[in-house]
Amino acid sequence: LQQQHKLFCRFQDPCRMGTRQEQPWALGTALRSSVLHHSVASSPEMLRWTLEQEKGRHLYLAGPPGRSRRAKPWRGQHLDYITYCGVPGWLGLRRWDDPQPDSRPQEVEQVTFSTALGGVTDHLVVNLQLRV
Repeated sequence: LQQQHKLFCRFQDPCRMGTRQEQPWALGTALRSSVLHHSVASSPEMLRWTLEQEKGRHLYLAGPPGRSRRAKPWRGQHLDYITYCGVPGWLGLRRWDDPQPDSRPQEVEQVTFSTALGGVTDHLVVNLQLRV
């Protein structure tokens, strides 16, 4: 459902091929819920820096569901949207090359993260403020 919103008619997520289809090299980033309250998860800059380090990936990334602890998920299997550098723009979002004719340009003005639900979910809430 999240990739079917009309927002994604104007923006492309470079880590996905389409609705519910991720690129083969992007398995997403699942952070271990037990560490979401750490100060590292409180800002995108700190989280990005931490996940760029092998030790940080080892400490903060969760493994694939149903895998044993020996799966070693930090060894290049996860790519976080905020560390994706292949496409200019914040969080990897960019305008489609051919937007809908009646659409006005939209740009991401501000991105905020919320870790308030860190104790009850394994997701990090991301809010985008768009300039329309």
